[in-house]
Amino acid sequence: MTMFVRFEMERFQSIYENEVDFNLSDSGNHPMSIKDLLDEREIERFLSMEIYYGYTQGDPRLLEVIKDWYPQTNESNILLTNGSAEANFVMAWALIKPGDEVVLALPNYMQIPGLAKNFGAEIKTINLKEELDWHLDLDELKSLVTPKTKLISICNPNNPTGSVMTDDEMTAIADIARSNDAYVHSDEVYRGSELQGDETKSFIEFYEKAIVSCGLSKSFAHPGLRIGWLVANEELIEEIWAHKGYSSICASVLSQEIAIKIMAKSSRGKVLSRSSKMLKENLQLFQSWLDSHNGLFTSVTMGIKSIEESADEAKEYVSNGFRFLKIKTGSDVDHDIELMHKVRETVGNSISIRVDANQGYSIEDLNKFVNKTKEKNIELIEQPFPRDHDSNMHKISESVSDICAADESLHDPEDAIRLTNNKKFFGIFNIKLMKCGGLYPARKIAHIANQNNIDLMWGCNDESIISISAA
Repeated sequence: MTMFVRFEMERFQSIYENEVDFNLSDSGNHPMSIKDLLDEREIERFLSMEIYYGYTQGDPRLLEVIKDWYPQTNESNILLTNGSAEANFVMAWALIKPGDEVVLALPNYMQIPGLAKNFGAEIKTINLKEELDWHLDLDELKSLVTPKTKLISICNPNNPTGSVMTDDEMTAIADIARSNDAYVHSDEVYRGSELQGDETKSFIEFYEKAIVSCGLSKSFAHPGLRIGWLVANEELIEEIWAHKGYSSICASVLSQEIAIKIMAKSSRGKVLSRSSKMLKENLQLFQSWLDSHNGLFTSVTMGIKSIEESADEAKEYVSNGFRFLKIKTGSDVDHDIELMHKVRETVGNSISIRVDANQGYSIEDLNKFVNKTKEKNIELIEQPFPRDHDSNMHKISESVSDICAADESLHDPEDAIRLTNNKKFFGIFNIKLMKCGGLYPARKIAHIANQNNIDLMWGCNDESIISISAA
């Protein structure tokens, strides 16, 4: 049986996001309460409402206030859904057939990539370019889109970079799509959250075959209402509506009643202004926190080189803002000791130095290294012994094992259990998502470490920016 590809990110979040005291990964603004949104008369009416089936397309009053946010549209261009997640789902279900070519702009919310794969599409990806301030290389996009392309999927404003497309960029994307008769799906759940204050136009204004998904979860700050919608030409809305009839049928009438108040022109601007104010204040707070740490939060790895080359490399990294250096060692302990002295002399005492021995030391080598570099403040020593010599960790002092990190010895949760059985082997676990198999086993390893008072560091192999970001 072919397995439906699981939406790993949503599964992980749904398990843990409601169990933590502080959620630093939330992608929306803090919601308001019903008392904040409705006045006494509206609350009384709300409490007296009968909880019946609603309109399958959406309450006409809600469709009217939504279409006011999209120039040159009417109610027949709108389809209400249970959150923008359902909007994306029924859109993909209606459009993507096995063998269709889909071009996806990344990074992005990973629902559309998963749906495209599950519906049997041939997937092409294009990454936003950091050197272009997280915008698309339009020439690259043009080279990827062909007459076989069924759908181009973008997110504007982008999640997670925050970049906002210009009118010229949207016009260019529309031209590329039009010349190949492709649809453009534009996820616009962050429209209204632009930090610069200028609200971006919707893609529906630029292309007759655009499909816009949006909702109240992000910029409008009310994910619990589960109100989303699609905006497209009338014929396409009718086709997608036919598919929706086989899914949720209709959205909650209670949620729609509150959504009418949020999307009314008189209150929509106030809700979005509240979100913008929170974002700007939180960004300033976050920036202050970053500045207080005076450097990057990640280590940079230095390979095995001559002592002079390594010292020069360390100096360059520090000048670029790195405050944590991880230096490969393990080929010759005397060379390693001299190297630590030279690097410390070069970068000063404010820089953290970590060592990756790469399974290269014996017990005698490790003890010699620790004793000869004691005054150089080495923060940690990664994997000093070969994996099949983990028992050596019980033959060194606890003060040394506490600063040693398991890497090659730690592949999965079973290894984590083995390394904490009776007496812990290492004081630190280095968790690498690609090595241990993804977020779930990584989370299990972290849980075992926390139960045994073992510190964590999150490493990476040569993997994608998405995996590194997840770590």
